[in-house]
Parts: sequence; C-alpha cells; structure tokens
Amino acid sequence: RRFCEKLGRAGMPRRPDEGPVDYARRIARQRPDLATDVSAITHEYVALRYAEAPGTANLQDLARRIREFAV
Repeated sequence: RRFCEKLGRAGMPRRPDEGPVDYARRIARQRPDLATDVSAITHEYVALRYAEAPGTANLQDLARRIREFAV
C-alpha cells in the first residue's frame, strides 16, 4: 500500500484492474529511471504474497526497500 501511495503521489496511481506485475511494467515504461527499484520491490512483494513456500524474500527487507524508495 505504501509503495503504491508513493507512486500515486508522484502522478502514477495504480489502476483498480492492475495487478502488481502489470503496474510495475507500466511504471518502468513511464519512468525508466525507476525501473530497477520498482522491479525489485515488486518481485519481492510477489514472492512474499503469492509464493506457496517461503523463499528468500523477507518482509523486513521489503519494508526497508519501500521506506528508502524515492520517486
């Protein structure tokens, strides 16, 4: 939510019909300078949210990345 709020305040709100990966792709097209960070945050979120088994993703690491993310 915080990640989407930051991007929304920067003029790139998430559309209601947009999943996290599609949203990240759109942001990367609009702002190539953010592509690496947006991709990393989205990948980690998807791993935490949708993975069947715990992987290398870490909730604290994701929270830190989002805090440090600057648009």
